[in-house]
Amino acid sequence: MYLPYPHPVEQHASQQVVRHSDSRRLLEELVAQGPHDEVTTRALEVSRKLFDFAGMADSIGNAAKWCQNTVNEVQNKVVGVQEAATLIQGANGYVQEGTQLTGQAWDSMKGLSNKMGTVYKDFEPLQPVFASATGATQLTTDEGFLSRLVHCIREIISSNSILDILGSSLEKVIHIFTQIKDTVLSIMTKLGGRRLRQAGEDGRRLLDYSQLLEGIDFDWIGNKITGFVKTIKTQSENLVDIDTVLGPMLAKMDKTGEAVRRLDIVAQAQSSIGDAIGIKEQAEKNSRAISKIIPTWQAVEGTAVSMCPSVLATKDTISNLQCRTTEFVSKAGLASWVPSQVTDIVGNCPATLPTAEEAIAQGCP
Repeated sequence: MYLPYPHPVEQHASQQVVRHSDSRRLLEELVAQGPHDEVTTRALEVSRKLFDFAGMADSIGNAAKWCQNTVNEVQNKVVGVQEAATLIQGANGYVQEGTQLTGQAWDSMKGLSNKMGTVYKDFEPLQPVFASATGATQLTTDEGFLSRLVHCIREIISSNSILDILGSSLEKVIHIFTQIKDTVLSIMTKLGGRRLRQAGEDGRRLLDYSQLLEGIDFDWIGNKITGFVKTIKTQSENLVDIDTVLGPMLAKMDKTGEAVRRLDIVAQAQSSIGDAIGIKEQAEKNSRAISKIIPTWQAVEGTAVSMCPSVLATKDTISNLQCRTTEFVSKAGLASWVPSQVTDIVGNCPATLPTAEEAIAQGCP
């Protein structure tokens, strides 16, 4: 939602700076800072659901327990096809839930892209000020300019925090599904294991079974997401530093409720920040904070652009895993089942990762 000048003062002056490194605390703080526009509200709610799934001890515990029990059960024996189907069916509930939640994460990612566009619209009136040689002074001595600037900074913080929540949560979800994939692979490699030494058709049979998980690569996606999470943490620190300098100044301005001389505003800013420093030093501090806004903002947007295809890849990979395990469970128990049908299952549930062009076509910025 576009906030017309100068109303951002009323909505944001009382908000507290988000300083939490823990993503759950971050989410609680952001929700408490409402009201939010519709896109932000939806993205936060989806992120809350995703984080709750990734962080729930019982969900992680049950999935990990299933993995451990299943690995122990098949460790020292050959597994028949119907028994394998029964064992894999035990994972399908977790896989189905993961499919739903990563689908929601993808919707949240696309919604975040739209939200970031509204931040730029809010920022447009400040562009001439940023282009001016005296822009730093104008921004920190004009209540309207400063209120709009702090509003934009906090919306960027919100965008970055949603990226943080999504990244951290997907990191945990991918860890869970790496375990599930490895467990399913353990089951498949036990099918016909004793006949591996025999030549001909039996050797081909084992290959067909192992092929069920061909192309399902959570390790690659997990490494990508982990890299994004580290980048997002750095961006968050920069944004909080900027808001820590400029936010209290706006709050102090708003509290006075009256026009004051520029030197008086600077003096009040000194008091609000709590530092007994000179006007010149404070002005330099303001200038440094302002100079970091555009590069940090660009970094946040760049992270969103780079991260979006990986969110899509996570969604698609878990969806393909669900497709394959569901197909195997439904077909392997039939009398007409033959091992070569694994090839058909893989062909019907391809695990190709989206290209950049495909990701953009589906909604990535």
